[in-house]
Amino acid sequence: MRSILLAILLVAVSGTSNAQEFSAGQVWQFETRPQDEGAVLTVLKTESLNGLDIVHVSISDLQIRIKTTPESVVPNIMHLPITRDALAGSVTELFVTVETLPVYQEGYDTWREAFDAGNAGVFSISLAECIEYMEQAMNGDHQ
Repeated sequence: MRSILLAILLVAVSGTSNAQEFSAGQVWQFETRPQDEGAVLTVLKTESLNGLDIVHVSISDLQIRIKTTPESVVPNIMHLPITRDALAGSVTELFVTVETLPVYQEGYDTWREAFDAGNAGVFSISLAECIEYMEQAMNGDHQ
């Protein structure tokens, strides 16, 4: 019986040690779409709401194409809410930690008001899929 309890404890401890911790100011590299190679994300804020562990990020150095003006790109997403687990599955390397965050408060406030009203959600897919989704939405290609 004692060896079973010890085995359960070891599994619980090892599972906890693999949990990725995020904090404001961290700049991460992540698994990108091929056209976004070199893009990085900055952690803006972390919080728990309605049982969800949410990480708010800003993403820079993107190549989001707008089909009405194909020669231009949208290089940044200023605010994107994503579950901690989805983000943990997307990041590859902690690059640096910064003290000055990108401007995000207005986007966060808009999202939070909609979230509290039940009109906005949190991404639970990979960052590459989030970016693809946003590109499609900007181009009217997403339903």
